[in-house]
Amino acid sequence: MTDGKSLDFNNVDEVFDYAIEKEKEARDFYLEWAGKIEKPAIQKVFTEFAAQEEGHMKLFTSMKEGHAETRPETKAVDLHLTDYLIEAEPTENMGYREALRVAIQREQAAMDLYSAFAKATKSPEIASTMETLVAEETKHKNRLESIYDDDFYPEN
Repeated sequence: MTDGKSLDFNNVDEVFDYAIEKEKEARDFYLEWAGKIEKPAIQKVFTEFAAQEEGHMKLFTSMKEGHAETRPETKAVDLHLTDYLIEAEPTENMGYREALRVAIQREQAAMDLYSAFAKATKSPEIASTMETLVAEETKHKNRLESIYDDDFYPEN
């Protein structure tokens, strides 16, 4: 599932562009589902996540534009994205349960991607930022898993 896109990057700017695109998709997903979910508490969580994903987009944009001097000079970057692609794609008629599954998988994919990016960069500043993002995405995933467990396995 590659969306017809090459998974190899020619330079680190392409990595940032990809990360910005994925954060935008995540933001849009959370905003859409915040409007569809009937539970106010879950609407609030999804709205908060959307705002955080927006912040991640801005961070990546800032890193791309303002930190050229800290980025490694690289002719090609292979982050093995096929390892991090989500398995489930959102559909227009999926239900709440499927939306949670997609969200959980997206957060895991983001965690894995940013972890790989942290390991691939030679910049301690970028690596630290990526590790911070991994921690934030991990919190998102844990929260979503808790919601899923509460809503679909209440006996646990």
